[in-house]
Amino acid sequence: MEIAGVTIELPVSDLARAMEWYGQVFDLGGPDLEPAEGAVDYFEFGDPDGNRLSVSSEL
Repeated sequence: MEIAGVTIELPVSDLARAMEWYGQVFDLGGPDLEPAEGAVDYFEFGDPDGNRLSVSSEL
């Protein structure tokens, strides 16, 4: 079986602090989408090793 993608959700207790931390670690700007209060979505970014990733953080 070949894996085409993986989705991971990480609940956080302090969304503003988590956004700052993930922004620094993955070199992100602001979120691409804020679909609801307490939820932010980031799409298609790279890690330091050149992997393409996406993340959705929600409270």
